[in-house]
Formats: sequence, C-alpha cells, structure tokens
Amino acid sequence: MIKGKGSKPPVPEPVGCDAEEWARRRRDCDCDCEIWVDRARSAERPCKTKVTADACTICTRVHQESQPGDWVSYMASARVKRVTECQFRAPAEWVSELYPAHNSDKLKDSLPAKACLETL
Repeated sequence: MIKGKGSKPPVPEPVGCDAEEWARRRRDCDCDCEIWVDRARSAERPCKTKVTADACTICTRVHQESQPGDWVSYMASARVKRVTECQFRAPAEWVSELYPAHNSDKLKDSLPAKACLETL
C-alpha cells in the first residue's frame, strides 16, 4: 500500500516486451495513466464536483482514492441522486450523509435509499 501525499507507485516491469519497447509504449500512450491516477487521488478531492468525478470515470464507474491507499468506485449515474458531494468520498460517507438527511425530512422521496431508510 502506498501512503503519503505525492507518493508515486512504482512503474511496473515490462511483460512481453523489452525495456525499450515498454518505455515507448508508456511515452506514446494516448491516455496518460499517471495523470489520471494523480487526478483520482484523495488529496485532489475527486468527489468534490461532477466535473472532477467525470475526470475519474472509466466506462460507467467513477474510480477514486477515498483516503491514501484505499481505492473505491461507484456508478457515475448515482451522482444524479446525491444528497451531498461528500457522500461519494467513501462507502461510510454514503450512509453518514443519507441518514441525517432522512431524519431531518430533507431526503427526497425519489431517492432509492429513501425506502430502505424507512425500515430503520
């Protein structure tokens, strides 16, 4: 597990090609994976806005580091039914944001979690 702000994971060893070919592939890649990973790190607060979450989306899921070394993902479409932006930081935040909204009657009836919270 990699800890600490600004720490970089080690570059993986080449598999199926020599070191020169590996360096060329990394240099010529259309999508710079290192930039993408840095953008998804917790220090960058990727859950803060839809724009930052969109930058961390692959296919239909947002992938992000919730705290140093812990990576999570969620369906990008879930952001439409949000209570707060903070709820997307980590799984525990999801509940910690929904429950108070439910208890204060600020949770919209259209949200899927509403029915589940009614049973508590």
